[in-house]
Amino acid sequence: MINKECPLCDKKKDQARYLVCSECYRLWTNQAGKTLATKGQIISILDWTKEETEKKLPTLRAGLSEKQTKYKVLQDEVNNEAFRKIIASLQGKKIPDEVFQVALIETKKKLWAEKGGNKLHFEFKSLEERLNFLESFCQELQKKTENEAAKPLPTEAEESL
Repeated sequence: MINKECPLCDKKKDQARYLVCSECYRLWTNQAGKTLATKGQIISILDWTKEETEKKLPTLRAGLSEKQTKYKVLQDEVNNEAFRKIIASLQGKKIPDEVFQVALIETKKKLWAEKGGNKLHFEFKSLEERLNFLESFCQELQKKTENEAAKPLPTEAEESL
């Protein structure tokens, strides 16, 4: 679970071994303190981080779905436009398939770059990577919270040692 970025805000953590960055830690202390004061409950940083991370997942999934749709639409648009451009430039002349394929690939590359495909691809992959990280992070936090809950409470005799 060691990562250099905070899972909640993407800012760089002070140390990779920390769970969250210092700003998110301050948010937790404020919320945990208020909850303790008003409800008499203690919120562990693991539980709080898991809860806050899970709140982000639906938004990220929706954003990823939107980027995937835009990506596919742009791919189709580029493919169709490149094909039409090559056919129009041939003016009915016959050429070998190999030449046509090379021209088609080059035209697609040019159109893809012109229409922002490279930026869209980067955004899509970054969002996909972020979502995968947060999902695995939530699973790890779940395991940690389950492990903490499974630990037996110390008895009075053990506490006095």
